[in-house]
Amino acid sequence: MLSYDSTMRGAAQDRGQVLSYDSTMHRLAQDRGQVLSYDSTMHGAAQDRGQVLSYDSTMHRLAQGRGQVLSYDSTMHGVAQGRGQVLSYDSTMHGVAQGRGQVLSYDSTMHRVAPGRGQVLSYDSTMHGGAQGRGQVLS
Repeated sequence: MLSYDSTMRGAAQDRGQVLSYDSTMHRLAQDRGQVLSYDSTMHGAAQDRGQVLSYDSTMHRLAQGRGQVLSYDSTMHGVAQGRGQVLSYDSTMHGVAQGRGQVLSYDSTMHRVAPGRGQVLSYDSTMHGGAQGRGQVLS
């Protein structure tokens, strides 16, 4: 099955998969046993293998998740990769928070990654570096 929208000028080749386009999508979405989801400004390919991919109206990159929840705000342009943890960002957080079994906390000016293993990482509004602690509280 070949499917086109009103602005699609190329050839969409479907070999046993579903091809889905929105009104601004000019590229080919290849779906092999997964779900492809786009918003009105999404120009890339979202590949979902057993996970949930979530985008907002300004999210142009690919969110890859395996068994976790990926959450973005309206200014988050990077990729959040998490395995068994919670990733939380504020409106100015553009980096990646990688955590394994801990809580990562950022304030509105925190642009770096806080690596922690089994501890609490706490920053104030002027803290731009990484605080690493093992079994303690950093404040």
